[in-house]
Amino acid sequence: EECILLYGPMHTSYIAATFYDVPEYTAWLHEQDFGHTYRFHHLQLKLLHLQQNMTDRVWLLKAPFHLDNLHALVTEYPDAHIIWNHRKPQRSIASMTSLIAHIRNTYHTLDSINLTSATETAIAFATRALVGPRSAPEQRKKLGDRAHIIDVDYDRLVSDPLGTVQAIYDGLGFTLNEETRERMLNFLRQKPRHHLGTHRYEHLTVPEDRLPEDPFFGERGV
Repeated sequence: EECILLYGPMHTSYIAATFYDVPEYTAWLHEQDFGHTYRFHHLQLKLLHLQQNMTDRVWLLKAPFHLDNLHALVTEYPDAHIIWNHRKPQRSIASMTSLIAHIRNTYHTLDSINLTSATETAIAFATRALVGPRSAPEQRKKLGDRAHIIDVDYDRLVSDPLGTVQAIYDGLGFTLNEETRERMLNFLRQKPRHHLGTHRYEHLTVPEDRLPEDPFFGERGV
């Protein structure tokens, strides 16, 4: 999630909205034009690129909030390839609620953590990403061929990680060589899913009428 930190100097970081219950700031944040944020983001990457002598290497960045700002991202990085990982909204919102509650617990006593407010923050993030004229699906439509997007089904990623990675490499036009494939297989053998335990959040549910729709699934996530 390193890009969230790179947003910070422009005061458009999602850190404050995640760490604290500040609905007014979150609403303000969702109305901002992130063009200036991505210009400064690009400047920071250029500096890191020079410092690390990364000639001929490709940046791999991960942050869910890039989807909120596809137009700004593609405008600043026209050659970027975006891997869009789709997860059913019910599960993704529950997971985000759990994450937000645990993060806020770092700065507050556990008794003061309000799961309702954490859920509301997660719903606001998901709704901003999936619903309305500034949503990721609508921005994607307007960008057309300018947006180089590879869609990934989260459930397939979990059930067939190597096959999914192969599909991503194919979409990028990259070759997944045998050495890299074997290293991935070794990683999966050494660290299978749930090897550190299972994170359960079935108790964190969202009413059906408040679930945003992801057009990838064509239905409300359950």
